[in-house]
Amino acid sequence: FELEKLNAFATQAEAQRRELLRELEDMKDPNMALTRARSYAESIFNDLQFSIDSLKNTVSSLAGLPGRKAVLYVSDGLPMIAGQDVFHYVQEKFSSSGSSTAIMESLSYDSSRRIQELVAQANANRISFYTIDAEGLRTSSSISAENRTANTSGMVDSIHTSNLQSTLQMMAEETGGKAIYNTNDPAKGLLTVAGDFKTYYSLGYSPVHSGDGRYHKIDVRTKRKDLVVRHREGYRDKTTEAKMSDGVISALFYDAESNSLDIGVERKPEIRRDDGLFTVPVEVRIPIGKLVLVPAENLRQARVRVFFAAMDDSGGMSEVQSSIVPIVIPEAEVATAVKQVYVYTISLMMRKGP
Repeated sequence: FELEKLNAFATQAEAQRRELLRELEDMKDPNMALTRARSYAESIFNDLQFSIDSLKNTVSSLAGLPGRKAVLYVSDGLPMIAGQDVFHYVQEKFSSSGSSTAIMESLSYDSSRRIQELVAQANANRISFYTIDAEGLRTSSSISAENRTANTSGMVDSIHTSNLQSTLQMMAEETGGKAIYNTNDPAKGLLTVAGDFKTYYSLGYSPVHSGDGRYHKIDVRTKRKDLVVRHREGYRDKTTEAKMSDGVISALFYDAESNSLDIGVERKPEIRRDDGLFTVPVEVRIPIGKLVLVPAENLRQARVRVFFAAMDDSGGMSEVQSSIVPIVIPEAEVATAVKQVYVYTISLMMRKGP
């Protein structure tokens, strides 16, 4: 119900594209046409970066949640190369002059590397993308009545469509999901999505590396040639620090937590600083009986690492930091200590507000 109240801008974007093609049709100077194409591509490229950043932030927020995760992404498409079809139109229109370098210039607005980074980040966090092209069944805009004055070829429209859909396909296919496009009824595709979470194989193996922080490719093959396997293309073997940081971030965004150690957290009254910020003492109460106490000479010792971060009501977040808490107990006091809690106090600096 919230989504249906939001305003989408795809219609406006398509109207701007059609108007630009009409404008380019009347131009006689290839340099002027190329300048206009650059301006359009830069605008599209900047908007695209915001979209990619938002997707990466969403993926980051889900990273620490357990199990398989999926993002259903509904969009009119994200251009792999901003303005690719417009540059192609300029090249096509002024090809006889032999002076147009439009197609080469379009490569300056290539976002494939950033899209690949998004895919790698999703794979690292066990997230699959299921993408839906909200445009539905696409037809060539050059043959519609409203565009009859724009002398675009079918190739330009084909490039436009492919450019928008290729990103949705890459996001889905390389994360083990599925892309739904060129249909006005996505119901069949959505049933496939639902089926993925009811019927699937979970394959596991022990790699020779452990927590090296590197990205590793995955290749899954079947002995039967008539079977097709969909799976994510790789994963990142995260370090313990990275896993814990992900968990902290996810806990800030979602009501999900794991507390097998029965840790208690209690906030103490804040102290206002001269610069308007606040120092907020937080007590972390650690049940000693839940810890592994390693014997040493006449004592037992444990080491706990506390990871912490703060987020305000607008989503602004501090860096995830960690602190080592060494716990040392004399051997004679162990029997009593395991029934008690160890209190560790950390002071966080925060802005005013929730």
